[in-house]
Amino acid sequence: MRGSVTFEQMEEHLDGRGGAPGPAESHGALCGALCSLGSLDGRGWVRRLFPELEPGEALQELLRQLYAETLAGLKGDDLRFSPLLPDESRPVAQRIEALGQWCHGFLFGLSHGGARRLERLSADGQEFLHDVTEMSSVASYQLEESEQDERSYTELVEYLRTGVLLLEAELAGGRPGAPEGTLH
Repeated sequence: MRGSVTFEQMEEHLDGRGGAPGPAESHGALCGALCSLGSLDGRGWVRRLFPELEPGEALQELLRQLYAETLAGLKGDDLRFSPLLPDESRPVAQRIEALGQWCHGFLFGLSHGGARRLERLSADGQEFLHDVTEMSSVASYQLEESEQDERSYTELVEYLRTGVLLLEAELAGGRPGAPEGTLH
């Protein structure tokens, strides 16, 4: 497979799989687990996080690629990490709903990974986790597809992106074999 994995590709391959989380929630769970654990088995992360999901060959390849891209984005120095969310061709209400699902998945992945050392997070890290918890229920807000809603959504996605990178860096500082200290 060439190019970055898209929300639409994941949606197409996950569609109709009973009990399967959606693309945003799946990616959020992967990111949360990677932040908490540092790494996962690139082939077995889906079984670990979603044991009821039985992906076919095409979905397995897509998930392996998503894992590799996500790991590179979280661990790389180029700050290219981005949550897997629908593009701007979708109504803002759908994108906000997916953002909430991503946050829900992220919290699941953090807890599934043990989420140790959370009490040692900086004030910014603690605040970010609180905000992600609030954002996980964002789908309940009523939107009017306005320009302001678009701006707010864009700001939330950027906040989420940079907050995940902050959290990953802070949690990496407490993992065995990680460099001493944290990034604040």
